[in-house]
Amino acid sequence: MHFARAITSLVLGVSAVTAAVLPRVANGTVSNTTSSTNITRPPLDYNSDNFIIRARQLNDSTTVGYMFAEYAYGAGYYATLRSSKSDAIVGHLTDTTNPSNSTLAFGDGQYPQGFVLYPLLSYSNASIAQIFSGQQGTKGVYVNEGGIVDWASQRVSWYACDQALEWGPATAIWYRWMNVTTPRNCVDIQLIAEYAP
Repeated sequence: MHFARAITSLVLGVSAVTAAVLPRVANGTVSNTTSSTNITRPPLDYNSDNFIIRARQLNDSTTVGYMFAEYAYGAGYYATLRSSKSDAIVGHLTDTTNPSNSTLAFGDGQYPQGFVLYPLLSYSNASIAQIFSGQQGTKGVYVNEGGIVDWASQRVSWYACDQALEWGPATAIWYRWMNVTTPRNCVDIQLIAEYAP
């Protein structure tokens, strides 16, 4: 995938007090067991509905790809993007009531995989997102009220870069501090959670 243009600035004007819960969608309307409406209803338990993650170019409606776990080493994977929606990895939130306690998990109970982000430091202001088998994901990853994946612990923005990973070329998902410039030949993205039937 080649990105024809770079986005010059990134502003995520998103704030949420609680994690959003993905609604069930049928024929373009949000529904629950009692009514159909355009608002989000909380779940009956602490786990959200299953969803896939679509990467949308920031300030544009262009879909860059869908989150996929690209094999890298041992039990570790890089969070990458694939163009086909059918390749998307299915995930859910572990706590929809407290963004600071929420994690993003993939797979089922027998083979769980956690979405892992490492704290950014002054000398390490960007990092690749990873998915690890048998591990809990990073706490504070949640889906805000706009349906966008965010991290409560640090204000970060997401970007995608074509690069050579251990097993060949892929489009990797990275995160960085908000005030850090996106590397050349990469594109700023938003990670959008979409209900997976």
